[in-house]
Amino acid sequence: MLLESCAILALSVIIADSPDTKGDKAIPAVLRAAFLQRESFDTARFTYRMERAEPGRAPVVRNWDYQVASNGVCATDRGDDDGVMLRKVRDGQPILGWAGAANSAERTWEFKSNESWLHRAGSRHFVVGSHATWMGYEDIRTHGLRAIEAQYKTPRQHLKLLKGLKDWKTNESNPGRVTVTARGEEHKDGTLYEYEWEIDVNKGPAIVGARQRLLERSGRCTYESKVTLDLIQIDNVWWPQRVELTSSSGKRVLMEFSNLEFNRPHHAKSISPDLLNIPVGARVIRASDARGRFVYAGKGKVIDEATWQKQKNQHDIAALEQFHADVRAVGLGRFPAWWDARDSDFGIANVADDPDLWEVYVRRWSTVKSAEGEAKGIGPLKDEQRTAAQGILDDCRKQATPIRSRIDKEAARVHAELADVGNQIQKATDDTRSALVQRAADLTRQTEELKKAPEIERIFDSLKKRLDGLLTKEQLAPYAPVKPTPPPPGPVPMTPPSR
Repeated sequence: MLLESCAILALSVIIADSPDTKGDKAIPAVLRAAFLQRESFDTARFTYRMERAEPGRAPVVRNWDYQVASNGVCATDRGDDDGVMLRKVRDGQPILGWAGAANSAERTWEFKSNESWLHRAGSRHFVVGSHATWMGYEDIRTHGLRAIEAQYKTPRQHLKLLKGLKDWKTNESNPGRVTVTARGEEHKDGTLYEYEWEIDVNKGPAIVGARQRLLERSGRCTYESKVTLDLIQIDNVWWPQRVELTSSSGKRVLMEFSNLEFNRPHHAKSISPDLLNIPVGARVIRASDARGRFVYAGKGKVIDEATWQKQKNQHDIAALEQFHADVRAVGLGRFPAWWDARDSDFGIANVADDPDLWEVYVRRWSTVKSAEGEAKGIGPLKDEQRTAAQGILDDCRKQATPIRSRIDKEAARVHAELADVGNQIQKATDDTRSALVQRAADLTRQTEELKKAPEIERIFDSLKKRLDGLLTKEQLAPYAPVKPTPPPPGPVPMTPPSR
């Protein structure tokens, strides 16, 4: 514990000397160190998946790729598990048919200038503006630092928000674990927020849990939210592998990180708009002047159209021509990539033999039938139809479970015997090798046969028929080209705003 305390003390001295944390001396050193531990690396790359559920709103799923450097971040929004970028808030129905409805979007954010660049796959132009322009893009490094969702500030900037808290207390609750508490200012109605962090000193130090409560003067709690973190050490950096936020209002947000890398040689050392592969000559829209005509001149520089026309002949526009060709190849992204395979199990490979994939099939079936209903003017699937579809899925998987268990058990036996025969072949004589090789071939054939499960396939066929049995005559009518679903009123954020 002495070494741990010395490490915290050394880090706190560095923090105290930083102009970014000047005046933060009331905040315990261990908490400051835990916040800034999220910035303790030079570069990083990872992917993460977010699930959000809260009363009165449809569940939200989002998948992202993330790059981090010391000067900024680059994030790629890949939509939900089906590649859909937008869904209706109330019922979760997809918003399809519009350009970009299923195309990924990439954004950079440079900390010092607070400038962000945005590009959606399939678009011929790029957008540049202040980071505040796109409030759906938070700095994911702050997720789990408090019992709220990730913030639109860096961990260092977010730490400064704690300066207004008071009554700081630190307690070593268990060996290697420190609990830090504080209170906010009292509101006019007499309520105030109470904050708590649990810190693992041996992991950075790092925050492993946090809580905040809204208290009345009597001490009665009227609202509570808490977050728990499961940490993993990768490349000598402790990072959350799983972050779960829950609140007394019924909200739940789950973040799962994967493909974590830190300080690898192939990482981008600096974040700039060039990471978006913007060719010189590409069209640029300034968020502050949407009517203006601007062009990218390279290295983050933007010039007006008139200047570009004067300089155009000085540049090799082969990259620009290739960019336009790539944009045409990507297409407008009105529908997910699997859309054209809706008559062949929605592009899900081996779905008939794998009950674990049936949920994806039912979800995409619901998406397609709802979109077709919108195109026909009869509306999406009814709530009772989606509920019945879930019931059919549950029943079919229940039927398939014992069959799948039996097949998996037999497959494990065959694999074990095949491994044993392989060992025997290495030691076999000329007299016995031929029979063993034949036995290995027979077992290999059995392994391939076990991948196909006629009994399970029959259950899957019944699932498809039962789903179609939920549809009305109008819903079963021949498919018509899907018309764009009207987007929600007002500007549409890339992700639902945090609440």
